[in-house]
Amino acid sequence: MVKSASYAWIAPLLVGAAAATAGEVSMSLLLYSGPGLARSLTVILTVQAAALGAGVWSAPTIARPDLLEAVRRRWLLSLGAYVLATVYSVFWSVAEPVVGRPMGQGFGLGLMAALPLFACGSVLGGMTNVAARDAAAGVRPVGGPAFAGAVLAFAVTGMVLPRALAPFSLFLGCVILLSAGGLMWGGSFDRRRRVRRLADRPSVWGALRVEDRILPAEESAVRVMLEGEHTRRWIDARPTSFVPWEIALLRSWAASAERTGTVLMVGGGASALAREAAIEYPGLVVEVFERNPAVAELTRDHLGGEPGRDPARLHTGNLDDVVEGLEPGRYDLVVVDSMAFGPVGGLDSISRATHSRLFGLLSADGVLAVGPEPRQRPLPTGWKTLRLSRHPQAPAEGLGVRWPGVEHIDLAVNSGEASWPATVEGFVVDDASGAPGAEALAVT
Repeated sequence: MVKSASYAWIAPLLVGAAAATAGEVSMSLLLYSGPGLARSLTVILTVQAAALGAGVWSAPTIARPDLLEAVRRRWLLSLGAYVLATVYSVFWSVAEPVVGRPMGQGFGLGLMAALPLFACGSVLGGMTNVAARDAAAGVRPVGGPAFAGAVLAFAVTGMVLPRALAPFSLFLGCVILLSAGGLMWGGSFDRRRRVRRLADRPSVWGALRVEDRILPAEESAVRVMLEGEHTRRWIDARPTSFVPWEIALLRSWAASAERTGTVLMVGGGASALAREAAIEYPGLVVEVFERNPAVAELTRDHLGGEPGRDPARLHTGNLDDVVEGLEPGRYDLVVVDSMAFGPVGGLDSISRATHSRLFGLLSADGVLAVGPEPRQRPLPTGWKTLRLSRHPQAPAEGLGVRWPGVEHIDLAVNSGEASWPATVEGFVVDDASGAPGAEALAVT
């Protein structure tokens, strides 16, 4: 939750105070002018409640793409309504014998009660829908603060109205309250995360969705794919030189021997590795395993990747079954994306038998790479490993993207015939892992 949410409750409180003030002032003025208290009270309360309810009913809905702009227009409507109420209450104060007649009372009921309460109800309804849409950003509901503001305004208005202040001054005070509330509510959105959902798919592992998340005050924005609450991939919407870990690895590996070959990316449905290889290394054959086919579809449509461009190279289903059906020794590089396994329990969900088969898929000089959150597991006899690390370009605070604070790549090669890739851009050897020095990254 961003810090601005700590005072976001003030805006609905001020709207509630304005609504209560209009109700009490209009009731007091209208009841002063003649007999029939019970009947007049019934009419006034009925009109006020109906106006407030109609305002809430007519509020912009959560489905509107221009929801924020629509609510801002309702704020302007509320300001206009209270200006009219102020003007009419001035006439009421200076010419009560004229405007206090039935027709004048009817106009007063409309201008001093119905219109302001309708406008306040519309604003509160719109703010509620905005809060519901942005609930993931930690925005609090508006009902409680609005009710608290109404209670406070009833008490203050009841003490002030019988004294020296003219009734129109209270309406004028409401104009000031609404102006301040509108500025505070609108300003809070510059510091609040905005979420625009681009796609949504049901999934047994949790709803799969693609969202744009924006922080206007920080001038930052990301597009993120989520599976349940697990981040599968995020990309910065601004121009950036940041290179995803698997792309940096691919470039290093492909340049190390200027080779062609076959690459398998396990859990690569959300990755741009296949697209990168098609553009920069057309001699490479890239195959992708993805347990959730919808991930590949949304990546192709919204994240610029093309893992499903060639259906013959996209494997879906159970990893154990897919790996068992692949040709041993076929692949020169196998990349395992640990983030793809978060929704199913992490890398521990890969059985020991499948883990061993992954090594069997490699050619004699093949490389197995696991990142960005690898888990050390026993290596087959004759293999050696090296861990690389870097601090990635983290998404801006407040965007709600969960990603490792330090990315790791575990490389494994057959110590007899294979060599490490050349230095991977942005990564250094993790000395804490007990790995050999940086010279071990040199191509042999």
